[in-house]
Amino acid sequence: MELDEIIQSILKRNRDLTKDAVIRMIEKKIEEANGYLSMEGAARIIASDLGIKIEYEKRREEVPISHLIAGVNDVSIFGMVLDIYPPKSFKRRDGSEGKILKLKIGDGSGEVPVIFWNEKADLILNEKLKIGDVIKVMHGYVKPGLYSKLEVHVGTKGKIKVLDKKN
Repeated sequence: MELDEIIQSILKRNRDLTKDAVIRMIEKKIEEANGYLSMEGAARIIASDLGIKIEYEKRREEVPISHLIAGVNDVSIFGMVLDIYPPKSFKRRDGSEGKILKLKIGDGSGEVPVIFWNEKADLILNEKLKIGDVIKVMHGYVKPGLYSKLEVHVGTKGKIKVLDKKN
């Protein structure tokens, strides 16, 4: 919900307030927070203080690769497959077998390795991806890999969608 929509919601529920009064309340709230609130954030707090529930829109947009930061636990990116590395099997501490597969994708803003674990690695193998295919990776997590370079990992809650197959 945009700032103007929040202000309109406040005015609709509090007919004794004017738009100027609400804007002054927003500015005061920002001042009280030492400038650490946006206009929209302050408006949301005021609405909440007045008992008005403002819904948050969930925006799950893809993040440009150059904007990735370590520690993000739910990220979606898309890009062209630049490299595909052979899958590797490994033994877990409990003796069971695991699998890992690594791709490198790029989106114009940068490149990043994408690591697929276990059944997600099998999924990639079944897709028969080729260099040049465009994919979307959803619900990955970002962590530093070798030499502290960022990697996107795709585990159990992660998904992949092939957007464009190269012939």
